[in-house]
Amino acid sequence: MSKIDPGTLGWVKTEIDETLKQARLALESYAENRSDNTSLRFCNTYLHQVLGTLQMVELDGAAMLARENELLAQAILDGKAPADTAVFETLVRGILSLPDYLARIEHDQPDVPLRLLPIINELRTARAESPIAELDLFSPDLSVRPPASAGERAKATEEEFNSTAKTQRNAYQVSLLNWLRDIDGRAHLSKMAEILHELQQKAYIGFIEQLFWVASGLVNALATSALDANNERKKLLGRLDQQIKKLVDGSDRTLQRSTSESLTKAMLFEIGSANSSEGRIGEIKRAFDLDSILNTTAGGSASELYDMPTPEALLAVAEALGKEVQSAQEMLSAYFDTEQEQPKSIEPLIEMLQRMSGTLGLLGVGVLKALVDELTEAARALSSGALENSQATAMPMAGALLLIESSARDFHRLGPAWKKQIEESIGGLRRLYAPGDALPVDGLEISDAGLTDTEFKQLLHVVSGEIRVNLGKVEEILETFAATPNRLELLEPVTQHLSQIQGALQILGQDRVAELTSATSQYIQEIQGSGAAVENAMLDALAVAVGTIGAYIEGLERGRPNLEALLDVAWRDLDAARGGLKPQEMNVVALIADAQKNLANWLAKPADNQTRGVLQQDLRDIARLAARGSQEKIERICNEMNSVLDIVSTDPSQFSQEIGHTLTQSAETLAGLIDQHPAPAAVPPPEPKPTKQEKPVVKRSEPVGNVAAPARPAVGVEDLDEEIMEIFVEDAREIIQVIDRTLPEWH
Repeated sequence: MSKIDPGTLGWVKTEIDETLKQARLALESYAENRSDNTSLRFCNTYLHQVLGTLQMVELDGAAMLARENELLAQAILDGKAPADTAVFETLVRGILSLPDYLARIEHDQPDVPLRLLPIINELRTARAESPIAELDLFSPDLSVRPPASAGERAKATEEEFNSTAKTQRNAYQVSLLNWLRDIDGRAHLSKMAEILHELQQKAYIGFIEQLFWVASGLVNALATSALDANNERKKLLGRLDQQIKKLVDGSDRTLQRSTSESLTKAMLFEIGSANSSEGRIGEIKRAFDLDSILNTTAGGSASELYDMPTPEALLAVAEALGKEVQSAQEMLSAYFDTEQEQPKSIEPLIEMLQRMSGTLGLLGVGVLKALVDELTEAARALSSGALENSQATAMPMAGALLLIESSARDFHRLGPAWKKQIEESIGGLRRLYAPGDALPVDGLEISDAGLTDTEFKQLLHVVSGEIRVNLGKVEEILETFAATPNRLELLEPVTQHLSQIQGALQILGQDRVAELTSATSQYIQEIQGSGAAVENAMLDALAVAVGTIGAYIEGLERGRPNLEALLDVAWRDLDAARGGLKPQEMNVVALIADAQKNLANWLAKPADNQTRGVLQQDLRDIARLAARGSQEKIERICNEMNSVLDIVSTDPSQFSQEIGHTLTQSAETLAGLIDQHPAPAAVPPPEPKPTKQEKPVVKRSEPVGNVAAPARPAVGVEDLDEEIMEIFVEDAREIIQVIDRTLPEWH
């Protein structure tokens, strides 16, 4: 598998595409008038020029296809291949395949000759040449070595290794023979694995160590039934015995390397088709990038490689459907919005989806068209009442729209699993309205039992791209606003972007980070409404919150632990900045006094939503400080009070004297719990700065006498989590690498 800088390919691709076009036109001219070979000679010359250019930029797979095209054209010219329609069609397909293949490489897909095997063999068959085997085009990076293991012993000398190999070979032969007699005998394979591990540990040179590492992976795949014990795999284990003999006999070092690498390559080819990625199998697959190299096999038809839309087609989709997809997402969100009181109709969405389907059909992107058509059927089922308006319905439909958008936006990142994701999404949609007709795939079916780990990862892959795009837009706006803080109009698009992020997070079931997103949006709205100058502390806190959301999503994708700690820090900074306080000045006693006064004001006037909102913010502040101080009962009471207030805010008719009495008693209980656990007085907060719209709330009361603070300071070196620090250090290193790579280009 060869790699090339896309920029280098970009310099020559235009020339290659034009030369291939001339070759095709010359071939078509010859097909119309076969009495004159001039056009065919021109075709052959053009193909030779393309081959030379591809060899110059070291694109092995593309050069191999170009060579086969040239050889077939030359065979027709020499009369060694029939000049009939079938051969011409094969050669035209070969010529047309090259621009498509190069476009994929230009958009970061590797140059893997194995992917071109079907069309290459068609070209070879047309000139009566024997087909090339898959293994002949399989070209893994054999410079890869096993990872270092803990407690690894020092390598043996060549003499020590030969002595060990001679002894172990006898044991290997016995185990191999016993296994061939009893294929189901796992104990024999386990013994072989032990022998191979011992030889790997004692290997005195890299290619020998690699040989036994890969061999142990093959044995492991057979032992775990990840591979069937067919004749080819049995022969490989027999060849391994002969290779051990060559090593023991001390044959020529060059021959040893050549035969070892040939056997290693053959075993890697088999491991690549194993139906497992666990343990040693997964270790080897990842080390040699086998999934990428072998994601296209020769078993399918010649057109199977080109089922994926070309990057140009997906770019056209992005340009044509960008606004339509966004509009469809807004329509779907509005339809499933439980707080919307006006009558809702799904018909506008159905019409939008039908237009999108027609556009995709014209652009020739059938895979995405099938998904849009399935989404349209689900919407029709909603319209007719055959499908219930519920969260279980909303999630697969929203996921399908996100998949369409991310496919068009991130087309250069699409991998071999993309088509499967489309099929799974189609299957999940079909199960919604026609369970008996659902496609036989494992889709993103939503049930009361929740998502499996696999389904969650699939959904996360789709949704995270949408979140990152919106976060990027928010970060760009905040950076611009920080430079010109008097231009409040810049903040107008932010709430919409954050709303989309919040919806995506709710699809993932990440309620706490969705709450942080909602609070960030609320604070930005307060900034817009106040019209006052924004302090740097608030801008910094907003930047931390937005960055935290991105870090949280990346942490989910990478399976990082302790992500909740990230949210705690962001909440603390936001709340401190909003209250005009430094983090260490936030005090539970002052907050509870605040909450009691705001509760009394709100109970006197339950329709005052602004006072209720401030009260709920007080309770959230208290709950977070209590959580950091391990005061669980205080945290629980605050959360329960907020839940009651949420119910009343949603349905004011639910308010009653009993609810008011319960809330008052709860606030008194909070104050009593603080008195039971006195702590040193906190630093009094500064006077809040006046704004154009004063909040209907008294300023933070100063603590008097014995007051309780959190059990530890809210921030400090001693509170830093090492794993969280590692996350930020890793992110910083990645950013530095991007800067190092792109700064010269900007200069």
